[in-house]
Amino acid sequence: MFTRIHSHPDIGAFTASAQADTLQFLGVQYATLGDRFAPPVLKQYDAESTVDATGHGPQVNLGGADFEFKLLQHSLPHYNANRTSTSETACLNLNITVPVKGRGEPVADRLPVFVFIHGGGFMNGSANFPQYDLIRLVRLSVKQGTPMIGVSVNYRLGITGFLTSNTIQDAGYKANNGLRDQRTALLWLRQYIHAFNGDPENITVVGESAGAVSVAYHLHSEEPLFKRAMLMSGTTLLMGPVPAAATEATYSRAVQALDLGELSDAEVVARLCNMDGQELRGTLMKAGVFAAPSVDGDIAPSEVTWTNVMDGSLPLKGREWCEAVVIGDCAFDGSINSLRLGHRKSGIAKSFHDSMSKSLPEHISAKLFNAYELPASDDEAFVKILEVSNDLQFYAPTVAFANLLSRSSEVYVYRFNEPNTWPGTFQGRTTHIHDLVFLLQNFNEKLSTEQKDLAVEFACDVIRFVNGMEPWKPYQGEERLAKVLKAGNVKVVKDEPALTERRSIVFEIAEEIGWDVYAQVFSKWFNGA
Repeated sequence: MFTRIHSHPDIGAFTASAQADTLQFLGVQYATLGDRFAPPVLKQYDAESTVDATGHGPQVNLGGADFEFKLLQHSLPHYNANRTSTSETACLNLNITVPVKGRGEPVADRLPVFVFIHGGGFMNGSANFPQYDLIRLVRLSVKQGTPMIGVSVNYRLGITGFLTSNTIQDAGYKANNGLRDQRTALLWLRQYIHAFNGDPENITVVGESAGAVSVAYHLHSEEPLFKRAMLMSGTTLLMGPVPAAATEATYSRAVQALDLGELSDAEVVARLCNMDGQELRGTLMKAGVFAAPSVDGDIAPSEVTWTNVMDGSLPLKGREWCEAVVIGDCAFDGSINSLRLGHRKSGIAKSFHDSMSKSLPEHISAKLFNAYELPASDDEAFVKILEVSNDLQFYAPTVAFANLLSRSSEVYVYRFNEPNTWPGTFQGRTTHIHDLVFLLQNFNEKLSTEQKDLAVEFACDVIRFVNGMEPWKPYQGEERLAKVLKAGNVKVVKDEPALTERRSIVFEIAEEIGWDVYAQVFSKWFNGA
């Protein structure tokens, strides 16, 4: 491994992993933590700082890349998990990829910055995963004559990222730690990215799945955090903030599962902060206790509903300061829900049919069953129900948010339709995360020539967007255009289901009975209630 020392009076001396055309600063700490639930404190650097940034920093959770490879239906060589450290208090780090030339000289000053927030349902994931390496995307930006810096962010997940309650808050701990971590990373970049030749006023935040949901949360900020945003297969209509009643119920279940019910409130909080991390996570996972973003009056100021998204009353201050947004989906994002529903596959056809028949008007349930060809055998129904979830949780929300954001910002919509050709459960379908496979360039050797051309085209579109240029024709006015991405058949068309290979039934049902009603009916069944 080659290294190079990069010095700047505002940050000191950072030793980077060096290649001929890039410097990678890995595991750069952006915040410190007093304990696993403490608020992030922005890490300060100065001229006297010395940092070894040649290796990835600690992850929140160990492993996880192989789990995602199963979803992708392909894998990449990666680090040995046994050599990867974890830490609940030193996990707030990021990876910075900077293009250079000659002897490490910058290719330009004040480069635009591409910041990536990974997905994983707020439970799994890491910026350290090989599929999230930004080096190829950065190299392509240089090749295109529009260089940029790439940054990927680690943040708290699961219980340490999102467990909260009145008791925890009374002890001085705020809700939504994982989102606060991300916001702190963005503030750190505003303060220090200039020292890596980046432009702090020209940051584009890109998120996929839960990462895209995160970007949507940050659009609530009154303080400008970035200039542009890209939401890939996720909005807060997918994973909106839960109300206080839900966080209290989760906290009570956690206390019970950990056998802390006989302790005082102060003792419970102390135990939560100090008990062994593996014991904490393992016990709660076994008990089925999971934490999620919650309404906190700040990062998540209020509940997100279809009504307040569609009528424009959702308090998104980012509409005033975010200049442009790219938003899109994969044709079968619902494939990700096979993880949630797999254990319910036996009897799922009857379960879904009975629930929808009971909860929806008869003519609506009949329309639903006919459109998705239900009921069917359990195996067939399983896939059809994933399609229902796809349309209601992924596709339609991108339309709703595109309509909302285009009232004040320039919006660009994409529909990713290239099928996953790798052997696996959903071979031949455009599975969740497949657009990211193409964007980040890390699987190009595993793609056909046509697919690789599509990957480069999509990446170049996004690179132009990060550089402040138009990636394709915008979604505006009566046209409301979208770019359809499919190898050998890329086109810009009106964003209508028939033209983008999507289903219109979700709109037909929801517009008749109400979006929030339809979402609540499906969620009740989906969550097993």
